[in-house]
Amino acid sequence: MEDLSEFYDIFKVKKPKKYESTGVGSVDNSLNTSSISKEKKNEAKREQYAQKRDKRVESQISECGAYYRLISRIKVDEKRFQNRENAFSELSAQQVAENFNKNYFDPIVIWEDPTDKEYYVLSGHSRYEGLIRRGELKILCREFVGTESEAINYSRVIANRANNKESLVEDLEAFRIARDGNENIKPSSKKDLQQSFDDINKLDAYTYLNPKGMFIDALKLDAEGNENFKKIKTFSLWVGELRKVYDQITNTHEVDIFNFLYGDDERFKIKKDDFIKLVQERLAKGQDRLFPECSLEGCEPIKDYEFLPARQRNITRDLIDLQSELDELNERRASKNWVRRIYTTEEGLRLEEEAKKKKEQLKAKQRELRAAEKDEKEGVKFGLFGVHKNQKRKKRR
Repeated sequence: MEDLSEFYDIFKVKKPKKYESTGVGSVDNSLNTSSISKEKKNEAKREQYAQKRDKRVESQISECGAYYRLISRIKVDEKRFQNRENAFSELSAQQVAENFNKNYFDPIVIWEDPTDKEYYVLSGHSRYEGLIRRGELKILCREFVGTESEAINYSRVIANRANNKESLVEDLEAFRIARDGNENIKPSSKKDLQQSFDDINKLDAYTYLNPKGMFIDALKLDAEGNENFKKIKTFSLWVGELRKVYDQITNTHEVDIFNFLYGDDERFKIKKDDFIKLVQERLAKGQDRLFPECSLEGCEPIKDYEFLPARQRNITRDLIDLQSELDELNERRASKNWVRRIYTTEEGLRLEEEAKKKKEQLKAKQRELRAAEKDEKEGVKFGLFGVHKNQKRKKRR
């Protein structure tokens, strides 16, 4: 076992009992004891220990791959290695620039692109920017070893999400890449997604929103602390879930829904079931617009189908019933519940055929409703059994 008695003498630390009677420690034959005091000898020894410590730390840094590199030799490519709207967080970069302390500074992660032999930042864009603002010439780096695909996956899905709190929209973009993959990244398994993201069901629903639509724009504002759009995350989730189920909901429909929800403060009180039922009823009509009476300035009083002319009212009721029956069939076909599950090919084909017929009936009814609305607009009158009445009788000869 190594004799540490000398260490306790040099640093003036009380010795354990096993070292008290050894008589070993304070004499170093390499030093001239006649000309150097005991304090000087201890100071020299402390310096020797410090040098050994520095060498040990240097060795550990070398083993973990961290080293200093000229900042001018490192590049940034936010299109490949960033989800954020900006390449760095302005707040974080400014904090680094003003309050830099190397004791709290982790190495940034860089990657060498084999095509151009240049180094790019994968993680630590804010630290990189902060040191540039300080006028630093060197930066502590750790090199990522892997393919371009692995580097992109690390930077866009793993590292930036772990190091900094991203907004929902940025988190959503990382989830979309991880779930679907791209030309550089393979799609992740459900297990991997669950390990990387907090709630994959919510994120999955958000991905069905128009990426350039009003809900996503409002989510960006909400991430910046804007409170003009209350319940934006909740409403966005509802609409995303609806778009996932109903592929007939268009981007125009999404705008109408946004205007409906934010055109009147009373909409903040709407319950999810009531909202979904209302959208389903409007969808059943098969119109190009869901809420044409709404804008962000407000909504005209909504005409429920009970107040429609008799012919339109009856057709609308049929549409709502057909849509409900079609939804039930689709839910039955997709169900994994053991009671409702489809076990035979014959049963699956039968339900598929029924759903096909319901869709055809729904389209026919939608055409009938459009014709009824057109006739109502043009003032065409109907007699018994819905037969057209001639507005002017032909003169008898």
